[in-house]
Amino acid sequence: MIEPAPLPGLKVVASRPAETAAAACKFLARLPFFSMGGVLKELVIGPDGTPELITLTDIAIMRRVEECAPRIYRTTGTGEIIDAAFPRTAAAMVLDMGREEFPALSGFCSVPCLTQKGNIRHTEAFDPKTTLYHHDVPDVVVPSRPTEADACKALAELRLLLRTFPFADAARDEKGWVNQDERPGADEAAALVAILSAVCRPFIDLAPGLLITAPPLSGSGAGKGLLVRTITAIANGAPPRILNVGQRPTELESRLGAALMKASPAVLLDDVNGRVPPSDLLSSILTEPQVEFRELGVSRLVKLHTRTSLYVNGNGTQLQEDTLRRFIICKLDPKVEDADARSFPYDPVQMAMGDRSKYLSAAITIWRRNLQNQSPTGKSFGSFEQWARWCRDASTAPRWSGSANFTPMWPCGLTRAITPHRKVSGAPSKSDWAPTSAA
Repeated sequence: MIEPAPLPGLKVVASRPAETAAAACKFLARLPFFSMGGVLKELVIGPDGTPELITLTDIAIMRRVEECAPRIYRTTGTGEIIDAAFPRTAAAMVLDMGREEFPALSGFCSVPCLTQKGNIRHTEAFDPKTTLYHHDVPDVVVPSRPTEADACKALAELRLLLRTFPFADAARDEKGWVNQDERPGADEAAALVAILSAVCRPFIDLAPGLLITAPPLSGSGAGKGLLVRTITAIANGAPPRILNVGQRPTELESRLGAALMKASPAVLLDDVNGRVPPSDLLSSILTEPQVEFRELGVSRLVKLHTRTSLYVNGNGTQLQEDTLRRFIICKLDPKVEDADARSFPYDPVQMAMGDRSKYLSAAITIWRRNLQNQSPTGKSFGSFEQWARWCRDASTAPRWSGSANFTPMWPCGLTRAITPHRKVSGAPSKSDWAPTSAA
Protein backbone atom coordinates (compact mmCIF):
# COMPACT_ATOMS: atom_id res chain seq x y z
CA MET A 1 0.00 0.00 0.00
CA ILE A 2 1.34 3.44 -0.99
CA GLU A 3 1.73 5.87 1.90
CA PRO A 4 -0.17 9.10 1.28
CA ALA A 5 1.95 12.21 0.82
CA PRO A 6 2.21 14.43 3.93
CA LEU A 7 -0.49 17.00 4.04
CA PRO A 8 0.60 20.66 3.60
CA GLY A 9 -0.13 21.75 7.11
CA LEU A 10 0.85 21.58 10.76
CA LYS A 11 0.95 18.17 12.37
CA VAL A 12 0.02 18.05 16.06
CA VAL A 13 1.78 15.39 18.11
CA ALA A 14 0.09 15.36 21.48
CA SER A 15 2.92 13.49 23.17
CA ARG A 16 5.56 15.89 21.86
CA PRO A 17 4.30 19.48 22.40
CA ALA A 18 7.77 20.96 21.96
CA GLU A 19 8.02 19.42 18.49
CA THR A 20 4.57 20.78 17.64
CA ALA A 21 5.54 24.23 18.91
CA ALA A 22 8.75 24.24 16.83
CA ALA A 23 6.76 23.33 13.72
CA ALA A 24 4.27 26.12 14.49
CA CYS A 25 7.11 28.66 14.71
CA LYS A 26 7.93 27.97 11.06
CA PHE A 27 4.42 29.03 10.05
CA LEU A 28 4.47 32.04 12.39
CA ALA A 29 7.80 33.21 10.95
CA ARG A 30 5.91 34.91 8.11
CA LEU A 31 4.19 37.19 10.62
CA PRO A 32 5.79 40.34 12.14
CA PHE A 33 6.66 38.63 15.43
CA PHE A 34 9.55 39.99 17.48
CA SER A 35 11.21 39.27 20.77
CA MET A 36 11.55 42.33 23.00
CA GLY A 37 13.04 41.95 26.42
CA GLY A 38 12.43 38.22 26.20
CA VAL A 39 8.71 38.75 25.57
CA LEU A 40 7.11 37.73 22.28
CA LYS A 41 5.27 40.60 20.61
CA GLU A 42 3.43 41.23 17.37
CA LEU A 43 3.81 44.38 15.34
CA VAL A 44 0.53 45.93 14.23
CA ILE A 45 -0.28 49.16 12.44
CA GLY A 46 -2.36 51.52 14.57
CA PRO A 47 -5.26 53.70 13.40
CA ASP A 48 -2.89 56.62 12.77
CA GLY A 49 -0.64 54.52 10.54
CA THR A 50 2.17 54.12 13.07
CA PRO A 51 3.40 50.69 14.19
CA GLU A 52 2.67 49.37 17.67
CA LEU A 53 3.70 46.31 19.63
CA ILE A 54 1.19 44.09 21.40
CA THR A 55 2.18 41.37 23.84
CA LEU A 56 1.09 37.94 22.67
CA THR A 57 -0.72 35.42 24.85
CA ASP A 58 -1.15 31.68 24.39
CA ILE A 59 -4.70 32.27 23.13
CA ALA A 60 -3.40 34.79 20.58
CA ILE A 61 -0.78 32.26 19.44
CA MET A 62 -3.48 29.62 18.94
CA ARG A 63 -5.47 32.05 16.81
CA ARG A 64 -2.45 33.11 14.72
CA VAL A 65 -1.45 29.48 14.09
CA GLU A 66 -4.96 28.69 12.86
CA GLU A 67 -4.73 31.68 10.49
CA CYS A 68 -1.28 30.77 9.12
CA ALA A 69 -1.37 27.00 8.78
CA PRO A 70 -3.38 25.76 5.79
CA ARG A 71 -4.46 22.82 7.92
CA ILE A 72 -3.87 21.58 11.45
CA TYR A 73 -4.15 17.83 11.74
CA ARG A 74 -3.15 14.81 13.76
CA THR A 75 -2.84 11.09 13.10
CA THR A 76 -5.03 8.62 14.97
CA GLY A 77 -3.86 5.28 16.30
CA THR A 78 -5.18 3.61 13.15
CA GLY A 79 -3.21 5.99 10.90
CA GLU A 80 -6.20 8.11 9.94
CA ILE A 81 -5.50 11.81 9.38
CA ILE A 82 -8.05 14.09 10.98
CA ASP A 83 -8.35 17.79 11.70
CA ALA A 84 -7.15 18.95 15.11
CA ALA A 85 -6.94 22.04 17.23
CA PHE A 86 -3.58 23.56 18.06
CA PRO A 87 -3.05 22.68 21.74
CA ARG A 88 -2.69 25.40 24.33
CA THR A 89 0.34 23.69 25.86
CA ALA A 90 2.16 24.02 22.53
CA ALA A 91 1.08 27.68 22.28
CA ALA A 92 2.64 28.34 25.69
CA MET A 93 5.85 26.74 24.44
CA VAL A 94 5.82 29.00 21.38
CA LEU A 95 5.81 32.00 23.72
CA ASP A 96 8.85 30.57 25.49
CA MET A 97 10.64 29.63 22.26
CA GLY A 98 9.94 33.05 20.79
CA ARG A 99 12.89 34.55 22.62
CA GLU A 100 15.20 32.51 20.41
CA GLU A 101 13.14 31.79 17.30
CA PHE A 102 12.11 35.35 16.41
CA PRO A 103 14.32 38.41 15.85
CA ALA A 104 15.07 40.74 18.74
CA LEU A 105 13.66 44.24 18.30
CA SER A 106 15.12 47.29 20.03
CA GLY A 107 12.78 49.99 18.71
CA PHE A 108 11.11 51.86 15.86
CA CYS A 109 12.77 54.28 13.50
CA SER A 110 11.43 56.74 10.91
CA VAL A 111 14.74 58.08 9.58
CA PRO A 112 17.47 56.55 7.41
CA CYS A 113 20.23 54.59 9.14
CA LEU A 114 23.00 56.88 10.37
CA THR A 115 26.50 55.61 11.16
CA GLN A 116 29.50 56.81 13.14
CA LYS A 117 31.31 57.72 9.92
CA GLY A 118 28.53 59.95 8.66
CA ASN A 119 27.08 57.39 6.25
CA ILE A 120 23.37 57.26 5.43
CA ARG A 121 21.53 54.07 4.45
CA HIS A 122 17.87 54.01 3.47
CA THR A 123 15.96 50.94 4.59
CA GLU A 124 12.42 49.83 5.30
CA ALA A 125 10.93 47.19 7.60
CA PHE A 126 13.13 45.28 10.04
CA ASP A 127 16.88 45.83 9.83
CA PRO A 128 18.84 43.00 11.52
CA LYS A 129 21.98 45.16 11.62
CA THR A 130 20.42 47.77 13.87
CA THR A 131 17.57 45.60 15.29
CA LEU A 132 15.29 48.53 14.46
CA TYR A 133 12.02 48.44 12.55
CA HIS A 134 12.06 51.22 9.95
CA HIS A 135 8.79 52.67 8.74
CA ASP A 136 7.59 55.82 7.02
CA VAL A 137 11.15 56.79 6.11
CA PRO A 138 11.08 59.71 3.67
CA ASP A 139 13.66 60.23 0.97
CA VAL A 140 16.30 62.70 2.09
CA VAL A 141 18.58 64.85 -0.02
CA VAL A 142 21.90 65.30 1.76
CA PRO A 143 25.20 66.22 0.09
CA SER A 144 27.83 63.50 0.35
CA ARG A 145 30.28 66.11 1.68
CA PRO A 146 28.21 69.03 3.00
CA THR A 147 29.95 72.39 2.91
CA GLU A 148 29.62 75.01 5.61
CA ALA A 149 27.24 76.84 3.27
CA ASP A 150 25.08 73.71 3.07
CA ALA A 151 24.98 73.48 6.85
CA CYS A 152 24.18 77.17 7.21
CA LYS A 153 21.27 76.82 4.79
CA ALA A 154 20.01 73.76 6.66
CA LEU A 155 20.20 75.58 9.98
CA ALA A 156 18.32 78.54 8.52
CA GLU A 157 15.48 76.23 7.38
CA LEU A 158 15.10 74.76 10.86
CA ARG A 159 15.27 78.17 12.52
CA LEU A 160 12.64 79.51 10.16
CA LEU A 161 10.31 76.68 11.14
CA LEU A 162 10.73 77.50 14.85
CA ARG A 163 10.73 81.29 14.57
CA THR A 164 7.32 81.82 16.19
CA PHE A 165 8.24 80.02 19.42
CA PRO A 166 8.92 82.50 22.27
CA PHE A 167 12.38 81.34 23.32
CA ALA A 168 13.08 83.22 26.52
CA ASP A 169 16.53 84.55 25.66
CA ALA A 170 15.97 85.08 21.92
CA ALA A 171 16.29 88.43 20.22
CA ARG A 172 12.90 89.24 18.69
CA ASP A 173 11.76 91.20 15.68
CA GLU A 174 8.87 93.67 15.43
CA LYS A 175 6.36 90.78 15.29
CA GLY A 176 7.69 89.29 18.47
CA TRP A 177 9.20 86.34 16.61
CA VAL A 178 12.79 85.13 16.79
CA ASN A 179 15.08 87.52 14.93
CA GLN A 180 16.69 85.42 12.22
CA ASP A 181 19.57 87.86 11.84
CA GLU A 182 20.81 87.17 15.37
CA ARG A 183 22.57 84.02 16.54
CA PRO A 184 20.52 81.42 18.43
CA GLY A 185 20.37 81.90 22.17
CA ALA A 186 20.67 79.02 24.62
CA ASP A 187 16.95 78.23 24.54
CA GLU A 188 16.66 78.18 20.77
CA ALA A 189 19.90 76.19 20.63
CA ALA A 190 18.37 73.62 22.98
CA ALA A 191 15.36 73.23 20.68
CA LEU A 192 17.53 72.95 17.55
CA VAL A 193 19.81 70.37 19.10
CA ALA A 194 16.73 68.51 20.38
CA ILE A 195 15.77 68.06 16.71
CA LEU A 196 19.19 66.55 15.99
CA SER A 197 18.88 64.40 19.10
CA ALA A 198 15.47 63.05 18.08
CA VAL A 199 16.72 62.25 14.57
CA CYS A 200 19.85 60.48 15.85
CA ARG A 201 18.24 58.85 18.89
CA PRO A 202 17.67 55.37 17.38
CA PHE A 203 21.40 55.05 16.65
CA ILE A 204 22.95 56.28 19.89
CA ASP A 205 22.76 54.38 23.16
CA LEU A 206 22.09 57.37 25.39
CA ALA A 207 20.75 60.89 25.03
CA PRO A 208 19.58 63.46 27.58
CA GLY A 209 15.94 64.41 27.83
CA LEU A 210 14.53 67.82 26.98
CA LEU A 211 12.75 69.93 29.58
CA ILE A 212 10.58 72.72 28.15
CA THR A 213 9.45 75.10 30.83
CA ALA A 214 7.59 78.42 30.95
CA PRO A 215 6.80 80.98 33.68
CA PRO A 216 4.59 79.64 36.50
CA LEU A 217 1.78 82.18 36.08
CA SER A 218 1.86 83.22 32.42
CA GLY A 219 3.26 80.05 30.84
CA SER A 220 -0.04 78.52 29.80
CA GLY A 221 -0.31 78.56 26.01
CA ALA A 222 3.40 79.31 25.52
CA GLY A 223 3.76 76.47 23.01
CA LYS A 224 5.55 73.84 25.10
CA GLY A 225 3.61 70.86 23.79
CA LEU A 226 3.57 72.34 20.29
CA LEU A 227 7.36 72.49 20.29
CA VAL A 228 7.62 68.82 21.26
CA ARG A 229 5.14 67.81 18.56
CA THR A 230 7.11 69.84 16.00
CA ILE A 231 10.31 68.02 16.95
CA THR A 232 8.67 64.59 16.77
CA ALA A 233 6.93 65.45 13.50
CA ILE A 234 10.38 65.87 11.93
CA ALA A 235 12.07 62.90 13.59
CA ASN A 236 9.22 60.40 13.91
CA GLY A 237 6.49 61.59 11.56
CA ALA A 238 4.05 61.23 14.46
CA PRO A 239 3.20 62.87 17.80
CA PRO A 240 4.81 61.62 21.02
CA ARG A 241 3.14 59.25 23.43
CA ILE A 242 1.72 61.58 26.09
CA LEU A 243 1.85 60.54 29.74
CA ASN A 244 0.80 62.18 32.98
CA VAL A 245 2.98 61.65 36.01
CA GLY A 246 0.04 60.62 38.22
CA GLN A 247 -0.46 61.15 41.91
CA ARG A 248 1.97 58.53 43.19
CA PRO A 249 5.57 57.77 42.15
CA THR A 250 4.59 54.20 41.27
CA GLU A 251 2.16 55.51 38.65
CA LEU A 252 4.93 57.28 36.76
CA GLU A 253 7.11 54.16 36.88
CA SER A 254 4.30 51.99 35.54
CA ARG A 255 3.42 54.37 32.72
CA LEU A 256 7.03 54.80 31.64
CA GLY A 257 7.53 51.04 31.68
CA ALA A 258 4.42 50.50 29.57
CA ALA A 259 5.70 53.05 27.03
CA LEU A 260 9.01 51.21 26.81
CA MET A 261 7.19 47.90 26.38
CA LYS A 262 5.56 49.38 23.29
CA ALA A 263 8.92 50.72 22.00
CA SER A 264 7.49 54.25 21.82
CA PRO A 265 10.04 56.40 19.93
CA ALA A 266 9.05 59.55 21.86
CA VAL A 267 7.41 60.08 25.25
CA LEU A 268 6.16 63.38 26.64
CA LEU A 269 5.51 63.84 30.35
CA ASP A 270 2.90 66.54 30.01
CA ASP A 271 1.96 69.38 32.36
CA VAL A 272 4.58 68.63 35.00
CA ASN A 273 4.17 71.89 36.90
CA GLY A 274 6.56 72.50 39.78
CA ARG A 275 9.13 69.81 40.35
CA VAL A 276 9.62 66.67 38.28
CA PRO A 277 8.83 63.80 40.69
CA PRO A 278 11.72 61.48 41.53
CA SER A 279 11.76 58.28 39.50
CA ASP A 280 14.46 55.64 39.36
CA LEU A 281 13.15 54.39 36.04
CA LEU A 282 13.13 57.90 34.57
CA SER A 283 16.77 58.37 35.54
CA SER A 284 17.75 54.95 34.22
CA ILE A 285 16.03 55.49 30.86
CA LEU A 286 18.30 58.46 30.24
CA THR A 287 21.61 56.96 31.36
CA GLU A 288 21.35 53.22 30.70
CA PRO A 289 21.09 51.57 27.25
CA GLN A 290 18.88 48.88 28.79
CA VAL A 291 16.68 48.83 31.87
CA GLU A 292 14.87 46.08 33.73
CA PHE A 293 11.16 46.53 34.32
CA ARG A 294 8.58 44.31 35.94
CA GLU A 295 5.82 43.75 33.44
CA LEU A 296 2.40 44.67 34.75
CA GLY A 297 0.25 41.73 35.79
CA VAL A 298 3.10 39.23 35.93
CA SER A 299 6.09 38.65 38.18
CA ARG A 300 8.80 38.52 35.51
CA LEU A 301 11.43 41.16 34.84
CA VAL A 302 11.98 42.18 31.23
CA LYS A 303 15.07 43.94 29.90
CA LEU A 304 14.20 46.76 27.52
CA HIS A 305 16.20 49.01 25.22
CA THR A 306 15.90 52.72 25.93
CA ARG A 307 15.84 54.11 22.38
CA THR A 308 13.16 56.60 23.41
CA SER A 309 13.35 60.39 23.19
CA LEU A 310 12.08 61.74 26.50
CA TYR A 311 10.43 65.15 26.89
CA VAL A 312 9.03 66.95 29.93
CA ASN A 313 7.03 70.17 29.85
CA GLY A 314 5.34 72.35 32.42
CA ASN A 315 5.18 75.76 34.02
CA GLY A 316 7.85 76.63 36.56
CA THR A 317 9.17 73.09 36.24
CA GLN A 318 12.33 72.23 38.15
CA LEU A 319 14.51 69.16 38.07
CA GLN A 320 15.66 67.41 41.21
CA GLU A 321 17.95 64.70 42.47
CA ASP A 322 19.48 62.49 39.76
CA THR A 323 17.46 64.05 36.94
CA LEU A 324 19.53 67.26 37.12
CA ARG A 325 22.29 66.34 34.72
CA ARG A 326 20.08 64.20 32.52
CA PHE A 327 18.21 67.01 30.78
CA ILE A 328 18.91 69.98 28.59
CA ILE A 329 16.58 72.89 29.20
CA CYS A 330 14.58 75.11 26.89
CA LYS A 331 12.72 78.06 28.40
CA LEU A 332 9.76 79.69 26.66
CA ASP A 333 8.39 83.08 27.70
CA PRO A 334 5.76 84.82 25.57
CA LYS A 335 6.07 87.91 27.81
CA VAL A 336 2.31 88.44 27.67
CA GLU A 337 -0.47 87.55 30.10
CA ASP A 338 -2.73 85.77 27.63
CA ALA A 339 -0.27 83.69 25.62
CA ASP A 340 -2.98 81.39 24.33
CA ALA A 341 -4.72 84.32 22.60
CA ARG A 342 -1.84 84.85 20.16
CA SER A 343 -2.34 83.99 16.49
CA PHE A 344 0.19 82.83 13.92
CA PRO A 345 0.18 82.47 10.13
CA TYR A 346 1.10 78.78 10.15
CA ASP A 347 1.10 75.63 12.28
CA PRO A 348 4.70 74.38 12.66
CA VAL A 349 3.55 70.78 13.18
CA GLN A 350 1.55 70.76 9.95
CA MET A 351 4.42 72.46 8.15
CA ALA A 352 6.91 69.90 9.44
CA MET A 353 4.64 67.00 8.52
CA GLY A 354 3.81 68.46 5.13
CA ASP A 355 7.46 68.86 4.14
CA ARG A 356 9.10 66.37 6.44
CA SER A 357 11.68 65.33 3.90
CA LYS A 358 13.05 68.90 3.72
CA TYR A 359 13.39 69.36 7.47
CA LEU A 360 14.78 65.87 8.02
CA SER A 361 17.30 66.48 5.24
CA ALA A 362 18.30 69.73 6.94
CA ALA A 363 18.90 68.05 10.30
CA ILE A 364 20.91 65.21 8.72
CA THR A 365 22.96 67.70 6.68
CA ILE A 366 24.04 69.46 9.90
CA TRP A 367 24.78 66.11 11.53
CA ARG A 368 26.88 64.88 8.59
CA ARG A 369 28.78 68.15 8.31
CA ASN A 370 29.54 67.97 12.02
CA LEU A 371 30.91 64.41 11.91
CA GLN A 372 32.85 64.79 8.69
CA ASN A 373 34.56 68.05 9.59
CA GLN A 374 35.51 67.56 13.22
CA SER A 375 33.62 70.48 14.73
CA PRO A 376 35.17 71.79 17.96
CA THR A 377 34.51 69.38 20.80
CA GLY A 378 32.72 70.68 23.87
CA LYS A 379 33.41 69.76 27.47
CA SER A 380 33.01 66.08 28.26
CA PHE A 381 29.45 65.23 29.23
CA GLY A 382 29.44 62.03 31.30
CA SER A 383 27.21 59.20 29.99
CA PHE A 384 26.35 61.18 26.86
CA GLU A 385 29.68 61.23 25.02
CA GLN A 386 28.32 59.90 21.72
CA TRP A 387 25.31 62.24 21.87
CA ALA A 388 27.63 65.16 22.57
CA ARG A 389 29.73 64.32 19.52
CA TRP A 390 26.77 63.67 17.20
CA CYS A 391 24.40 66.42 18.33
CA ARG A 392 25.69 68.89 20.89
CA ASP A 393 29.01 69.69 19.24
CA ALA A 394 27.26 70.82 16.07
CA SER A 395 26.51 74.02 18.00
CA THR A 396 30.20 74.88 18.34
CA ALA A 397 30.49 75.43 14.59
CA PRO A 398 30.69 79.00 13.23
CA ARG A 399 27.28 78.73 11.53
CA TRP A 400 25.58 79.23 14.89
CA SER A 401 26.81 82.81 15.04
CA GLY A 402 28.57 83.62 11.79
CA SER A 403 31.78 83.91 13.77
CA ALA A 404 34.47 81.29 14.16
CA ASN A 405 35.01 82.55 17.71
CA PHE A 406 31.45 81.80 18.82
CA THR A 407 31.31 79.89 22.10
CA PRO A 408 27.73 78.74 22.64
CA MET A 409 25.95 79.11 25.99
CA TRP A 410 25.18 75.45 26.19
CA PRO A 411 22.01 74.44 28.01
CA CYS A 412 23.79 71.50 29.63
CA GLY A 413 25.69 74.03 31.72
CA LEU A 414 22.55 76.03 32.33
CA THR A 415 20.98 73.11 34.18
CA ARG A 416 22.95 74.00 37.28
CA ALA A 417 22.20 77.70 36.99
CA ILE A 418 18.41 77.55 36.81
CA THR A 419 17.86 74.95 39.51
CA PRO A 420 17.75 76.88 42.80
CA HIS A 421 17.81 73.90 45.16
CA ARG A 422 21.08 72.77 43.55
CA LYS A 423 22.61 75.68 45.53
CA VAL A 424 24.51 77.04 42.59
CA SER A 425 24.05 80.73 42.00
CA GLY A 426 24.78 82.90 38.99
CA ALA A 427 25.33 81.89 35.39
CA PRO A 428 27.39 78.82 34.57
CA SER A 429 31.08 79.42 34.10
CA LYS A 430 32.46 79.67 30.60
CA SER A 431 34.24 76.33 31.08
CA ASP A 432 30.86 74.60 31.34
CA TRP A 433 30.30 74.92 27.62
CA ALA A 434 33.54 76.06 26.01
CA PRO A 435 35.02 73.81 23.32
CA THR A 436 38.24 72.10 24.34
CA SER A 437 39.63 71.77 20.83
CA ALA A 438 39.10 73.39 17.46
CA ALA A 439 39.13 72.01 13.96
